[in-house]
Amino acid sequence: MRHQSINLIALLCAINVVVVSPSLTSSDGGLLSEAKGIHDWLVQVRRELHQMPELMYEEVQTGKAIRKHLDKLKIPYKYVGVSKSATPGKEAHKYHTPGRYPVAKTGIVATIGSGQPVVALRADMDALPIVEEVDVPFKSRNPGKMHACGHDGHVTMLLGAAKLLKKHEAELKGTVKLLFQPAEEGGAGGDLMVQEGVWWLWGGVHRVVLTRAQNTQDCWKMWTRHLPCMCGQASQQAVC
Repeated sequence: MRHQSINLIALLCAINVVVVSPSLTSSDGGLLSEAKGIHDWLVQVRRELHQMPELMYEEVQTGKAIRKHLDKLKIPYKYVGVSKSATPGKEAHKYHTPGRYPVAKTGIVATIGSGQPVVALRADMDALPIVEEVDVPFKSRNPGKMHACGHDGHVTMLLGAAKLLKKHEAELKGTVKLLFQPAEEGGAGGDLMVQEGVWWLWGGVHRVVLTRAQNTQDCWKMWTRHLPCMCGQASQQAVC
């Protein structure tokens, strides 16, 4: 879980320049210190999610677990309606919806803060059709399915960021949208979320931030780039 802890910190650092007060991310405390303080909770959440892997667009129990934590944190995600007179992308003040559920079939969008700018934090939720052979107390309870790509950890990071940001909601200088995306593993869930309007409902998203655990990187180190990365797929056919 050290990867989840450091990547949670990376999420918070990434949004600092837009919506978080500088005092919250100071080197002598603030959110960074608080992030390390919820390590045990992060472990518990990740192991809970690891036991319920679900394939793309089947993330029913995963979504239920996420909403349970959002409810405990009093973070809204329910759709409450949109003004019919509003023009998408131009009259954001007429869009009075704190979130969307469901979106893209099984996805969830929740909200912390208010006003501009709007920053989105995104995590994927789905698992893979793989048999988990590791014998641990929190192994998959769904035969033939496993969180082999770490999406249970990604959701944990996003819930961890949500927990800390909600605590300091009054200090935010804008809005943070929490995007729990279904169907990353080949189902184009992110594209479907865009098609269903998760961007323009709040007058446009200024920045989208995501992180992922990477087993080729040392613990407590992070890397980034301004260009797209880790977002392609390819297939090969062997001709004998």
